[in-house]
Amino acid sequence: MGFHRDGGFAEYILAPLASTIPIPEGCSFDHAVMAEPLSCSLNALELAVLKPDERIGIWGGGPAGGMDELSICDPSTVHEFSGQSTKTAYTLRPEDVGLRPLPFEHIAATSNLTTERRRFLGVLTGRGYQGCIDFTCLNAEAALYIGEKAESITKGVNMAKEAIASGAAIAKLQRWVAVQSDDPEQSLARLRSELRTALGPAAAPLT
Repeated sequence: MGFHRDGGFAEYILAPLASTIPIPEGCSFDHAVMAEPLSCSLNALELAVLKPDERIGIWGGGPAGGMDELSICDPSTVHEFSGQSTKTAYTLRPEDVGLRPLPFEHIAATSNLTTERRRFLGVLTGRGYQGCIDFTCLNAEAALYIGEKAESITKGVNMAKEAIASGAAIAKLQRWVAVQSDDPEQSLARLRSELRTALGPAAAPLT
């Protein structure tokens, strides 16, 4: 439900019998509703095959537009767990890492594939769309921090900014396109064309 039929989050819904699972006696609705998200979490842990002392990041629903990422629009609540019981909770604001808060409209999806493609390339090359660049760097820092590539959240943001400014980000996309394609030359030529269309004749050539 919610994928092939609408109404996954409706209060009441008429569903095929094959799509329903009886709630065990004694199980409240509040507990039963957690079965699906809990099963997704358990499946993710099984697939990850985590080892002791490894680190993992979990993103949940956010305050701005239902985002499930760290937000440059509003404060984000962060919980860090260490060992079996130690927990540190704090609020992360864009200003804390040198970013300017912006309204959600600055980063909201446009539902236009051409616009999204140009914006994506603009972000990776650091040309325009500053709100989206900051949003990308804020969430990239979380991965860098969790992966122990950055000593702090602020350093992670700076590392992400440097990856964009130095051309490393767009170079990584280039390598990804070449590896994923059956015809790398043709795919890279298309990427160059997309860059020229998105950024103009001054777009830096791919190496």
